[in-house]
Amino acid sequence: GSRIIITTRDRGLLNSCGVNNIYEVKCLDDEEALQVFKKLAFGGRPPPSHGFEQLFIRASQLAHGLPSALVAYASYLSENTTIERWEEELCLLENLPHENVEKIL
Repeated sequence: GSRIIITTRDRGLLNSCGVNNIYEVKCLDDEEALQVFKKLAFGGRPPPSHGFEQLFIRASQLAHGLPSALVAYASYLSENTTIERWEEELCLLENLPHENVEKIL
């Protein structure tokens, strides 16, 4: 048999489609989010070991455990190679209104 997977936050949509089996995806905890972020940001390469750890934590916490946000932030920040640049970009991201980020995701 086949399966159709629908991803949405709108339960009304699921009800209107007659969906009976709903799987609620949970957010990642802080440690899981941090590990996923590092892996995504460095594509399997070992992350820089000196001075970046607090920046990794800040970046992963910005995503609030949402995998799609981790992917977006990791992709965005991976282009930066210096601690100073990461700091600048994180400050910009931390000051974005959360509603704007949610719309994108």
